[in-house]
Amino acid sequence: MDNKYYTVAEIAELLHVRKNYVYELIDQNKIKAIRLSERRIRIPASSIQELIDRVVEVQYNSSGDVQPPKRGRRPNVS
Repeated sequence: MDNKYYTVAEIAELLHVRKNYVYELIDQNKIKAIRLSERRIRIPASSIQELIDRVVEVQYNSSGDVQPPKRGRRPNVS
């Protein structure tokens, strides 16, 4: 078992996402994290592997008709 731990910034860089998104994943219990203090969080490598495995499984099991969420501004509906 890999005993490596990452910071939020390291995970954000590895996953190519913003740090705030990593915090959201932690708050939603999608990533297990260890809070060392108010401002210090460590994330086990195994937690990231579990997240990646879940995402791959969902993508693999989908029938292909699932569309990614649209990005950008919402249309102005008047």
